Amino acid sequence: MPGRPHSSMAARYRFPGRETIFFLILMIIMLPGILLVIPMFTQIVSWNWQNSVQAIVLPWAAVQIPFGMFLMRTFFETLPAAYFEAARMDGASELQLFSKIAIPLALPAFATLAILTLLFSWNDLIWPLIALFDNHKYPISIGVLAFNTNTSTDYGATFSAYVMASLPLLILFSFTAKRFMAGLSGGISL
Repeated sequence: MPGRPHSSMAARYRFPGRETIFFLILMIIMLPGILLVIPMFTQIVSWNWQNSVQAIVLPWAAVQIPFGMFLMRTFFETLPAAYFEAARMDGASELQLFSKIAIPLALPAFATLAILTLLFSWNDLIWPLIALFDNHKYPISIGVLAFNTNTSTDYGATFSAYVMASLPLLILFSFTAKRFMAGLSGGISL
């Protein structure tokens, strides 16, 4: 588009309705998650998925898609146009621009998206309680609640369980903190 800089992979591909689609994605992100519970539950019941792993994993993934699209679009818009122009002058195809330049530069954004998606799904309480009926299939976030009863709470066991439930996330974050912070700031970390 003349007069407007093409700063990324996303900015180079313009089509009618592009901004409208982005606005709709933003509207989906703004929906409270609790509004999706009943439609998702009726869908997993119609597929006969209740009390199964796919009843947990696939809705979590589907809910995270609009957020992922938003995060990746905003990251791709920060990529310098000079990289793509130089590669194009060297004869790179559009597929090579994407696979050799855009994807390697987007690794911090992918790491950020992966960590945030894992964090949102790891800490979810409501959806597993709705979709799973067998308490042996509950994820760790719900297992921690087993130490609380109506009459008493074992604080030592509860806090120990919270620490144990947080360890995998802390270990993952310690290995990916540099890329995570670069992805959040929109920077490029090679």
